[in-house]
Amino acid sequence: MKNSQLTETLSSFDKKEFREFEKFVKSPYFNNRSEVIRFINSIKKFHPEFDSRSLKDENIFKHVYPGKKYSPVLMRKLNSLTMNLIMDFIAVKGFRENIFEYNVKLFDKLRERKLPELFEKKSNKFNEILSNSKHDIYYYENKLKYTSI
Repeated sequence: MKNSQLTETLSSFDKKEFREFEKFVKSPYFNNRSEVIRFINSIKKFHPEFDSRSLKDENIFKHVYPGKKYSPVLMRKLNSLTMNLIMDFIAVKGFRENIFEYNVKLFDKLRERKLPELFEKKSNKFNEILSNSKHDIYYYENKLKYTSI
């Protein structure tokens, strides 16, 4: 497990981000696999270095699957499930941090659902944000997306 893509990616998270990722993993909307929650709970004590001698696949497996015989196939699947959640977490976090992309997508979905009153209400708020933002290339790109909706 040491020096794996999983531990390298998790090492890039600061403490706050790692806690947010734990919440993300515990959300039934994003994850319906209890073994991934147990996996994150068993490796979080090693964050951020992930360099302990105790950090061995077999030891982690015992915590995640108590009473089961170690299976490298199951461990790879667990790593894969966790990596997929990490990628989703990074994407969702990035999406939510970009207020322009978030609102443009929201407006598009409100339009698709034929919710004009809500669209108008959110649109007025967004116009304020847009007018007070820095007029750089991203401003014009997002304004174009917004006005085309």
